[in-house]
Amino acid sequence: MQPVRNGKTAASVENALAALPQMDIAQLRRRFLALYRKDAPTGFSRQMLIYAVAYRLQADAFGGLKPAIRRQLLAIAVQKVDRKASASQQLTLGTRLVREWHGVVHEVQILEDGVLWNGKHHRSLSVVARAITNTHCSGPRFFGLHRKTGVAA
Repeated sequence: MQPVRNGKTAASVENALAALPQMDIAQLRRRFLALYRKDAPTGFSRQMLIYAVAYRLQADAFGGLKPAIRRQLLAIAVQKVDRKASASQQLTLGTRLVREWHGVVHEVQILEDGVLWNGKHHRSLSVVARAITNTHCSGPRFFGLHRKTGVAA
């Protein structure tokens, strides 16, 4: 069989990929270290390690993503991160949000580093919403900032 790249054959890559599911997490971490020349992130699950090692094995043998595709993916990732900015960061400092909950009116003021509610500083709208409702909920949604299509106008 003819070499694909780096002296490897398609069959050798296929065999290496087939062996990954039988490896334990310690073996996968060692394989990750050998391929990437750095330790795997501590939060990587066994399945994520399999994906990362499999990708690298194939990229080394058959070539990775073209630079144009890498740039496109990076641009998409940056857009996603920008959109995930918290609602309190998107609002102007000093903005007041009002919500009635079970007959009680609650008002928060947007600060540079969080929100002011009942005279106390809180790090986010979600912390305030949780305190008001006594359940885990989205603060921006609770205060009417999010709809299914995005931030309310």
